[in-house]
Amino acid sequence: IRQPNLLRSLTLIDTSADAESPEQVRQYDMLATVVRYFGWRLVLGKALSTLFSPNFINDPQRKNEVKSWKQVMTGHDKKGIAAFAKGIFHRDSVVNQLDKIHTPTVVIGGEDDVATTPEKMKQIVAGIPGTTLNLIPGAGHSAVVEKPEAVTAVMLDFYKQIGAISKDSP
Repeated sequence: IRQPNLLRSLTLIDTSADAESPEQVRQYDMLATVVRYFGWRLVLGKALSTLFSPNFINDPQRKNEVKSWKQVMTGHDKKGIAAFAKGIFHRDSVVNQLDKIHTPTVVIGGEDDVATTPEKMKQIVAGIPGTTLNLIPGAGHSAVVEKPEAVTAVMLDFYKQIGAISKDSP
């Protein structure tokens, strides 16, 4: 939006152009406060179910991945989590600026994303002319982690469509 001349294309994954609702901000602030002062133990389940789909969390074949993500999440500095949350959840809306984007754009998201619902992603598509939306079945807010092959396939197709890579590329 600020420097469109620097972009040849735009890939937006599991994101929203709108600000969080006041209710969501309160919930996320509470989550961050609990983490900061008491650690992850009380809220890890809620955070996981926000970031990942039930398909991913409950898949016995991916239990080591889930365990690894729990370790990544709980390994962050607690004060840093609070600062991160403030930056992410207290952002301003840019919905009214989307029509300034004239770069080929694809929006990719998890069909089961509860943090950034498909409706929020559709708002981006409606605001940027020519944008396409690709919802990944069985994925939540972390579609890149949960369904990396599907996300990669969408990205490769998009890059081929806009001529960024050869149509003969695998």
